[in-house]
Amino acid sequence: PSGPVPEGEYLVPQKSIRDIQRAMSCTLCGLCDEGCTVLVVDKTFLGPAALTKAYRVMADPRDGKMARRLMDLSQKRGMWDCVHCFEATEHCPKGIDPTDLIFAMRDEAIKRGIGTPRVVRHNDSFAASVKSHGWLDEAREGRKLGYAAQMARAADGRLMVTTQGVPTAARVSADL
Repeated sequence: PSGPVPEGEYLVPQKSIRDIQRAMSCTLCGLCDEGCTVLVVDKTFLGPAALTKAYRVMADPRDGKMARRLMDLSQKRGMWDCVHCFEATEHCPKGIDPTDLIFAMRDEAIKRGIGTPRVVRHNDSFAASVKSHGWLDEAREGRKLGYAAQMARAADGRLMVTTQGVPTAARVSADL
């Protein structure tokens, strides 16, 4: 943190501590990871349990290393690989809402201009689309960014989307 080191403990305003307390209540039961659709296809993804614990450290105002931590979490297999399916939130027995905490980390990274060049370009392109058209035209933006997506159905009924060689999964109904 900025400023001199206090003689006693660091005092954290109640407003700052609420979300940190939510993340701290995670018992690492793993149920959020069990529901994660990304971990099904990419075992190297950090997963919602690890990202929830990362949030706890990243958001602590006493730490003073938020920017560095957000950059670390912006690397491959980190917070940007979450497909925001909300399965982790649905599976969490403690009501922690890991998806919301992942969104909060992403929002903070965007606000600070932190991320890999691809992530920053992706966000800027989507924001420009909404600003100029009033809505997000994902197909046009994907072509503009040079994404070449291929889709196939996996044996378990999941729709597999491969973008530039990196598979992700989205749950689809069995009748599609």
